[in-house]
Amino acid sequence: MRVVFVVLLLLCAGLSGCLGEDLLLTEDCSEFEATLREDDGVLRVLTYDIASLSESFLEDFTNETGIEVELIRADDAGSILEQVLLYGGTPQVDVALGLDGSYLPFAVNRCLIHLHGVDLTGLDGAVLEEGASLTDHGVPFDHGYICLNVDAAVVDEMPTSLWNLTEDEWTGKVAIPSPLSSSPGRAFFLATLQGLGDDAWTWWEAMLLNEPIITTGWSEAYEIHYSGGYGVWEEGHVGDAAATVSYCHSPGVEAYYSDNSTQSTAIALPGAVYHQIEYGAVLAGAANTTAAEAFLAHLVSPDANAQMPYENLMYSVLEGADLPETNGYRHHSLVPDDAVAALGGMDVATLDIMLATFSALLEA
Repeated sequence: MRVVFVVLLLLCAGLSGCLGEDLLLTEDCSEFEATLREDDGVLRVLTYDIASLSESFLEDFTNETGIEVELIRADDAGSILEQVLLYGGTPQVDVALGLDGSYLPFAVNRCLIHLHGVDLTGLDGAVLEEGASLTDHGVPFDHGYICLNVDAAVVDEMPTSLWNLTEDEWTGKVAIPSPLSSSPGRAFFLATLQGLGDDAWTWWEAMLLNEPIITTGWSEAYEIHYSGGYGVWEEGHVGDAAATVSYCHSPGVEAYYSDNSTQSTAIALPGAVYHQIEYGAVLAGAANTTAAEAFLAHLVSPDANAQMPYENLMYSVLEGADLPETNGYRHHSLVPDDAVAALGGMDVATLDIMLATFSALLEA
């Protein structure tokens, strides 16, 4: 594995240097021409297959605007980006919904996102400021914090450091969605890079030697392997992980659906907390950009966006919004004091290097 560190140093002279440049969204797209999708009267939205908007939510939009919406569901945010990149300039959908600040830049830099004209007045100023380099291309529609979730019913002593997870008592008991294919997994990865600094790769090497359960996505990690979540009621549950990467408000979601009861606890370890903002974006070549922008405008309207804690199990992006108090939703949700923001100044090319380095660690 030491070869990986040599490669990293050659490609990027020190991790702190990698994180010092502005996020690159400077691709010249003036010569790029997308092929317009044929307008069949239906707005097609590519999103993930976890929560992501109820039928009644979509019906409200259709009743107000006359625009019919069809959701095309991918496995997760990584799958959404993969499909957008495969479409190239010939999209089969109009809107990509659910790419966060670590995924959207890859589509922007390939000229695959149409600049939108949605009014963002009334949205949380901190969310807009943090994602300032992306808001011309993407409309932030929800957000949340990524951190470790621990099953308090089976863990005698909570970890106080990421390094605790490299110890024998945690061997094989931590489920981590892969940053190569998972949005929460990538968020956790970015949190460690920025939070642990020059020790990040040493920690990852030690962690991977301690046999964590690396999954393709959040659903597999949380619903199948994590012992402290609702997956225990699902077919195929294994429950061999006492800790997993999820949202800091996941215990709140557990409580909300379980009459204010949960055995899961979110912990904010140094170097393991990330503030995730999710975006909706109009694809270059969308059949009807006016309809697409109307959908995104509806998504961030006061009445609709206030429903995000129920519709998409995430925080609303409205100014002053919080999680509801119902059934302990808010009470069991941790709000961390110190979360890594977006890519932390990392450009897309550097993130590519970091992900390639992680991939090499997995294979070593």
